[in-house]
Amino acid sequence: MEAAPIPQPADEQLPEPRISYVVARLERAVRQAINELVKPYGLTTLQYTTLSVLGRRGSSRTRSSRAART
Repeated sequence: MEAAPIPQPADEQLPEPRISYVVARLERAVRQAINELVKPYGLTTLQYTTLSVLGRRGSSRTRSSRAART
């Protein structure tokens, strides 16, 4: 048997969720969407993110060697 929801008085509003909660929910939704898009290519979300960051920074050898040292 399911528990009945706790009734809320009509004049009592629930507090707004904290911004950190909203950001975390958004991050999870974006991560899930990316995961579904890259799965057919055999990539994980982390691999896709790494490739996209490297792609935005450019593919010069100097930058690659500098990234490897850090």
